[in-house]
Amino acid sequence: MKTEQLTAAVFTDLLDPAVTLLDVCRRHAIPIEDLPAILAGDQFQIASRALNQAMELRAQALAPERAERALATLERIIEQEPTTTSHAECIRRAASTLLRATKPEPRASARADATTPENPTPTPARTPADPAAGRHRAHHDDPAPKPGPADRPHNPLPDRPTPPDPDHKEHARPRADHAAAPNAPA
Repeated sequence: MKTEQLTAAVFTDLLDPAVTLLDVCRRHAIPIEDLPAILAGDQFQIASRALNQAMELRAQALAPERAERALATLERIIEQEPTTTSHAECIRRAASTLLRATKPEPRASARADATTPENPTPTPARTPADPAAGRHRAHHDDPAPKPGPADRPHNPLPDRPTPPDPDHKEHARPRADHAAAPNAPA
């Protein structure tokens, strides 16, 4: 088998997510040790880049049609009568998305006119009379802020619970409505 045919056949099988690398090796009688060399070879790399470029160009060509179909789908969704609260939320989100997608962009000249006045007045430089003005001053009368849940570090291991906050009332003392149940007769 020629290298071009082998590369094309391997390339086709590699694009199929149902085909494992071991199946590729078996189908094409490739030793597993040779597969990395084939995949790293110039011919395969050129074909890979060409395919990626072709997929990108195709996506650009299909984008207007896909956008038109997506907008039509959103329009059909917002015309539905809600049957449940979650359906109503879906319709609301579709309407919001449709509004964002179809909102016209402001003209560049209108944006420039709005941000540049005809007679701009220079903003005077601020020169505080008090050198400490503008700086944060600590108020010794203010109590220190109580640390809350946002001050605790994020637990990166979800299977290990974060220790309870000792200041949290629920953990600080038992609740009266959670009294121990009396022992039931056996």
